[in-house]
Parts: sequence; structure tokens; C-alpha cells
Amino acid sequence: MTEEPDPRKIYPIEEYRRPTPAAGPPAGEVPTHGDDLDDIELPEDFDSDLFDDNLDDDATAFAPPEAPPPGLWERVGDIHPGFTYSLVLLILVCFAAELVTATLKTGDLLAGGSLSSPFISAGASAWQPFRVGEWWRLLSSVLLHANGLHVGANLLALAVLGGVAERVYGHARFLVLFTLAGIVGSLASLAHQAQQAVAAAPGTVIPGSIGASGAVFGVGAAVVIAAFRMRGLLPPWRARALVGATMPLLLSSFAAGFSRPGTDNAAHAGGALAGLILGLALPFTPRLSDRPEGSSARAAWALAGLVALSALVASGAVAFEVSRRL
Repeated sequence: MTEEPDPRKIYPIEEYRRPTPAAGPPAGEVPTHGDDLDDIELPEDFDSDLFDDNLDDDATAFAPPEAPPPGLWERVGDIHPGFTYSLVLLILVCFAAELVTATLKTGDLLAGGSLSSPFISAGASAWQPFRVGEWWRLLSSVLLHANGLHVGANLLALAVLGGVAERVYGHARFLVLFTLAGIVGSLASLAHQAQQAVAAAPGTVIPGSIGASGAVFGVGAAVVIAAFRMRGLLPPWRARALVGATMPLLLSSFAAGFSRPGTDNAAHAGGALAGLILGLALPFTPRLSDRPEGSSARAAWALAGLVALSALVASGAVAFEVSRRL
């Protein structure tokens, strides 16, 4: 019989710290392996689950919480959008070339006037010259702009949207996106001009179209598609922020095109459609997809990006060379 402690007696603290031996199997019969382990009977007051939360091990209750998925800039924020800024610089160089040969007074440049330049005449997306073989107009028109307000608005949108698209899709695929969207936008503009030429009186000259807005609309549409595609990869608030920042810019610009004479909404619609398709088709940078990209795939995309950039530069150079003979 266990002796009850005398409350009037002072016991050393070690007596309380000393564990009470638990009853176990007789000596020599301690199971060490096999099914015998299942025969061990635990005391009735044994609590394997301190919090009664159906966890096998209470230590898991104190495990650190699962980290939230990394945001967009944690994944690709250190990617420098160098080709976005290169396109901005290329367009500025072309605008400077327009100013050198412009015949309109500089004072009207920021007031909405339109430059009249041999460079524009040789590079605008115009139906009559294009139908006789001047193919470079599909891309040279993307590099040309009518005035300071025109080029400033397009370059600002390109710098913002292009920076996001280049980080999401990668350098080479961004160049392919911008170039193909520009081509489709020019084709849509040429198709609209062809319809106007059919409906116009004989001998009527249909004005051409210039500006990077078709390509910029394509880049913006691809950013919107990327936001929906990344909903499973990134926090939902980031996807909503991308859509909320991009859609009003695109829709307001498209709506304003109906109120401003001379705005080529056909190019805007064509570029946006190309951007929607390419945004679905182009793979993300490996940092977002978490899939390694093989060396052959990297080489193929690098070549595609080089071809796209070369086509842009070559088209502008051909248009400038033709303008010197006008």
C-alpha cells in the first residue's frame, strides 16, 4: 500500500521531481519488435493528444504556418525590362528623325498638329503603297508618330505595360509579342483602309496610319491574359491589381478613339486581338511556371526574339532610306 505523504513533514524537492515508475511488463518480457508492441497497455490517464484535436503528434500543433505564395515581384522583380526600354529608345530615335525632316512648325508639335515628313510618307501604313509591294510599312509605321503628345502617350503606356509583360513572358517572347501585335494591328488598319478605298470616289487618297498603339494594345491585352493565367501561381490580389490597372487604360483609350478624328481604332482592335491570342499561347518565364526551360527551347526563343527585333529595325531603316529619295 502506498504511503500517503505527511503534510506536516518537509520533503526535499528532489522527491517531487523524481518520476514515479510506471507499471510495465515483468522483467525479461519487454517487447522490442513485431506485433508484441501492440500489446502494451498504456495507463488510463495517458493523453496522447493534449489538445484533443485528432493530431497524431501534438508537436505539429506548434509548427510554423505555411508561407503564402510569393508575389509577382518576389519572383520576377529583379528581371530588368531592357528590351522595353530599347524599344522606347528606338521609337524616340525615329521621332527625332521625323523632326529633322519635318515641314511643320515646331510650335504646333505639342498642340495636336501632325508632322509632315518624308520619313512618315515612306513608312506609314498606307494601303495604296502596300498593295504594290512596300512590305516594310507593316512595321515601320509602328515606329512613327504624329506629334509629341502622340509619342509621349504611347511610350508611357509601353514603359508601364511592357515592363510587366517582359518580366512575365521573358525578353525574347516579349519582343515576339510586341512585333506580332504591331503587324496584326497594321494589317487590320490596311484592311480598314481597303474598305474605305472601295467606298471612296475614284482617285481619292486614303491617309495612312502611324503609331505604336496597336502593338501597345497587344502588350496590354497579353498582360490581362497573364493575370488570369497566374491566378493559381500568385496571390489573387495581385492578379486583380494587374487587371484593374490595365483594363481601364485600354478601354478608355479605345473609347477615346471614337471621339478623336484620325484615330485608327482598327489597329487598336487588331493589336488587342493578337495580344489576347499570344497571351494564351506564349509560355511564361520559367520563374513563374516553375518548369525548367531546355537549352533548345531557350535557343529557339532567343532566335525568334532576335528575328523580331531585327525586323523592326530593318523596316525602320528601309523606310528612312526610301525617304531620302523623296
